[in-house]
Amino acid sequence: MIDLNLNGAYWAAQACGRRMEAGSSIVNIASVLGLIKSYAPQAAYAASKAGLMGLTRDLAQQWSGRRGIRVNAIAPGYFASEMTQDVPQEPLMTFIRQTSPLGRLGAQHELDAAVVFLASPAASYITGATLAVDGGMSGH
Repeated sequence: MIDLNLNGAYWAAQACGRRMEAGSSIVNIASVLGLIKSYAPQAAYAASKAGLMGLTRDLAQQWSGRRGIRVNAIAPGYFASEMTQDVPQEPLMTFIRQTSPLGRLGAQHELDAAVVFLASPAASYITGATLAVDGGMSGH
């Protein structure tokens, strides 16, 4: 889990960063589980995603001013995905209703919009940030 979610992102950023020009943007995909506790045992996953948020901040510190490459992350909450399709739906939905002000799964277009925003010139003064796209779960 650490190799894929954290080390993989590190090596991908290193490879991309060598070729990216000033004004470029990296958007890492973290998780709300890097911000909150889970309803199920997921220590390695949560640790890898929290680490990715730290990596995002560090790369932003190193690359944004010196090289003009912004580095941000999104922290998705629960979305209909391969990851959630095998989870028993009633315990998952009960957890979401109890912890998320919006009380529902997110829709793919809601996640896509956050990534497009962070990668776009509209976010040109944002770097080192993690944007929670979680229906309010992390603020609950």
